[in-house]
Amino acid sequence: MANEYSVTNRLEKKIQRIISHNLIHNIKDNRLKNISIDDIKLTKDLSSAKVFCSVLTSDLSEKKP
Repeated sequence: MANEYSVTNRLEKKIQRIISHNLIHNIKDNRLKNISIDDIKLTKDLSSAKVFCSVLTSDLSEKKP
């Protein structure tokens, strides 16, 4: 079972890097430029994944005069 965990863990990290890279370099939508991919969780059979993300905002952009 330890080997299965390591393969799953490596795949989760690789998927996270691929999604992050695509958000930075390939997607031109400005609404997505401040999204950070925090974690990926694959099911044991690798049939689906949950992507955990957060939106990075600056305090200045949220303040209204």
